Amino acid sequence: MEAKDMVMDIGSGIPKHKLAGDILGVANSGFYVAIDHRLSCLPHILADAYNLPFRDSVADSVISTSVLEHLTEPQRAVEEIYRVLKPFGCCYVIVPFLHGYHGSSDVGDYYRFTKQGLRYLFRNFAEIKIESTCGIISTLSQLLSFGKMPAALRKPYLRFVSLFDITLGYEVTRGWYGVFSR
Repeated sequence: MEAKDMVMDIGSGIPKHKLAGDILGVANSGFYVAIDHRLSCLPHILADAYNLPFRDSVADSVISTSVLEHLTEPQRAVEEIYRVLKPFGCCYVIVPFLHGYHGSSDVGDYYRFTKQGLRYLFRNFAEIKIESTCGIISTLSQLLSFGKMPAALRKPYLRFVSLFDITLGYEVTRGWYGVFSR
């Protein structure tokens, strides 16, 4: 990516938390724009995923991690992503499959997605890849004990368990990550 490329993070949450984590390299490679509907997250742009305040075909990349399950109409949000993404632009998403309830008073928890469901949701895009986020051991660990674990131990625990993860020839996973191109 060139320095001028726009990276939109739809449903960013608190940008400083995300920028300290996994997407730091992606965000630093372009003009990073955090978009969220909650003012408390201090996004760069206050907007919801259904009505992005941008003209058509302006984003080089779109990130949407753990957002679509919280939307009552995820297809509308995907159509909006398609609209703002430049031709040949890329969209990176993460969605849950076998995952515990994680809604709150201000954010609902409505959907879980199969691989085929994710493929259908992004049917107007060219699929680059859809892969599981983890295997059976991490998934079962998370479902059985994750909610009782202190927040500070969750990431190190999941990293440790993922060392022993296996797929057993079928896909038992907490979720999917997908990369799609317009």
